[in-house]
Amino acid sequence: MLTKPKQTVTNITMATNQLSALRLCSYNLHGLNIGRPGLIDMCSISDIILVQEHWLSPERLHLMDTVSKDFMYFASSAMTEKLGNGVFRGRPFGGVGVFVRKSLAHSVVLIKASDRFIIIKIGDLYVVNVYFPDTSVLCRDELVADICSEIESYVCVNSSNPIVIGGDFNCEFYGGISYRECQVVIYLLFKRGRYCPRRTGSCLLLV
Repeated sequence: MLTKPKQTVTNITMATNQLSALRLCSYNLHGLNIGRPGLIDMCSISDIILVQEHWLSPERLHLMDTVSKDFMYFASSAMTEKLGNGVFRGRPFGGVGVFVRKSLAHSVVLIKASDRFIIIKIGDLYVVNVYFPDTSVLCRDELVADICSEIESYVCVNSSNPIVIGGDFNCEFYGGISYRECQVVIYLLFKRGRYCPRRTGSCLLLV
């Protein structure tokens, strides 16, 4: 039985020195093959697409380039360490990526790519895509704190540059059983800045 991918489609207007408006969405693919139809649809309505759980190994990341001729991509695999330890057994997992419309290519710079997040800069706008571990993972709070700390080392939340942080936070920001965990996430990411939630649920866009 296939799980329907989680997706958040949110149009935002982000005024910057170089960009007047961007259409941005977040999509948990649950595997590139499963999520491909929805991803192709999103390419027609978005300028930036944040994806989580593409399930690709490092040598298969090039498959992201087959989604749309109008988009470039940045991606990282969560399977590098596992594959380095020998023969891999079990289903693939994790991975994050960012698709950017090629018309914006001249303004895009990759800041950092890791197995749990990717940071790019488009003009003076920072875009961060995160995939946090779910609440069943051992020592989740420590892992989330480490991810947030690493993000903060690359993006200054107190700077004048606009920031969009999106992705799959694996918790509910308004009510729900994991609401309290999300307050920790908000504090860690924005303790020295300000935030404005654009959508509720586990797929959230923050600016």
